[in-house]
Amino acid sequence: MRIASYNVENLFSRVSAINGDDPDKTTVVLNDVAELQRLIEQPLYSDNDKARMLQILRKHKATGSTGPFFLQETRRRLYSKGKIVADGRGDWIGAIEWRRDLIQAPAIENTGCIINELKADILCLVEVESRPVLRRFNDNILKDAPYPHAMLIDGNDERGIDVAMLCRRPLCDMRSHVDDLDLNGRPVFSRDCAEFEVDIPGVRHLWVLLNHFKSRGYGSKAANDAKRKRQAETVASILRRFDLHTQWVVVAGDFNELPKSDSLAPLLKLPGLRNSFEKLPNDADRWTHRDDAAPSKNDQIDYLLVSEGLWPHLRQVGIERRGIWSDTKKVRAKYPPLTTVTRDTSSASDHAAIWADFDL
Repeated sequence: MRIASYNVENLFSRVSAINGDDPDKTTVVLNDVAELQRLIEQPLYSDNDKARMLQILRKHKATGSTGPFFLQETRRRLYSKGKIVADGRGDWIGAIEWRRDLIQAPAIENTGCIINELKADILCLVEVESRPVLRRFNDNILKDAPYPHAMLIDGNDERGIDVAMLCRRPLCDMRSHVDDLDLNGRPVFSRDCAEFEVDIPGVRHLWVLLNHFKSRGYGSKAANDAKRKRQAETVASILRRFDLHTQWVVVAGDFNELPKSDSLAPLLKLPGLRNSFEKLPNDADRWTHRDDAAPSKNDQIDYLLVSEGLWPHLRQVGIERRGIWSDTKKVRAKYPPLTTVTRDTSSASDHAAIWADFDL
């Protein structure tokens, strides 16, 4: 069985109206929606107002399921049975909503290529917007080998940068830690420490704790280190629920810091938990993230930590870097990207995917 972790660098959706390659068509939709918004905000609708609203709705198929936008009506209605039935803004409650699609770009296709190459049974993903986006990616990009189970629990990041799982094994339990608070009453996790219990039929259950710790950017180093350390301490506390010497547990994700850092010490030095990269040859490059300059040999920030109970079953570990584009020719020569990754905008991610094979 293969378990992998991959920061896909923003698997997001985009408003359908601006997700195509026809800017003139996009301009027409945006202008019509702006006009419709002005009309529906009026306290009273004239016959001409109603006629124009109806014309815009029909023009863009907004009353069906295929248009670039639709009416989200919560109490009473603006439109019904081919007519504008409200006489003014006070007669109905609702708003114009945009339909969203998975971003159409070579980068997304290349992300799918890397995932197909991984052939993971359990795939931990970082930076995914929502479960509907994950399902679209699974069904449309991974369509040749989609995963039967796709799960995401909304985290604390208002931008929709969440952790998610694609799995070929049944998921039998899930837990979220979005409400875990620090001593100041603030959420500990920037996203979540999402727990997934995976059923290994005929064998036993495996717990995967998926994380995305505080980044090293966007704030002072001291504050970021302190936040990350609280997150590592909290994950270590959660792990006390398990007997790491007998149970099968994996802690995965983007920890955004190097193994020797003080902020990760509460987790990486926890008795009963081991870094899967110990299985790599001593002279192997361990970097998992592309920086602006050539990466240092030991720049690991993505992790698969394995409990002592599972460790005897670990057979092989690898780092998949072919989705990364580097501006440094020396790096590209040593780690050639996919032929379809030709520049930064077509790279699958700025992270490598990491994987571990287990004999269960």
